Amino acid sequence: MDLATKLITLRKQHQLTQSQLADKIHVSRKTISNWENHRSTPDLDSLNLLCELYQVPLDYFAANHQNPTQPAVKSSRWHRWVLAGSYGANLLLVALSIYNLFVVGQDHLFFITPLMIFNFCIFFVLHPHNARPLRQNRLAIITISLVIFSFSILAELGIVLEVQQMNMTLGNCFGLLIHGVVLAIGFIIMLFLGKN
Repeated sequence: MDLATKLITLRKQHQLTQSQLADKIHVSRKTISNWENHRSTPDLDSLNLLCELYQVPLDYFAANHQNPTQPAVKSSRWHRWVLAGSYGANLLLVALSIYNLFVVGQDHLFFITPLMIFNFCIFFVLHPHNARPLRQNRLAIITISLVIFSFSILAELGIVLEVQQMNMTLGNCFGLLIHGVVLAIGFIIMLFLGKN
């Protein structure tokens, strides 16, 4: 079975129209039609999304591979559960990070930023790496990042300076910088990468 036939078969097995499939993997209906009519082939990002959607291994689309293997489906389910858990953890950690902006002293949660960085590592390792949502929303991402970063730096800087009577150290500055960057990345994940 060739690639175009496999694409048609999988799409019909999952009862999707070309338009529905195109929406799910962020391409046009014409692109799907071109793939199915041997006019073009999917790029690696699109193949990864198809694998996620249809729960098949990437090598299923190779020329001599006929059927998806069962272990790959189990791995895909585990993969989706961990990715969903990581996304949920990101929501919680962003909320705690916002709370952390306004708390200094005994109630300040020092573990939030390292946990967010750890969670980002898990999320980006498991994410299907489809860059289309990021490319399509480049201006919005830059704007949101700058606003969140600036707000978090100013809010935390104001609280630290108020509590410590203008006694800023290099460590405080570095902590503010890291916290601002991590909070901005958390918002980008929530807004642009959670739909996959």
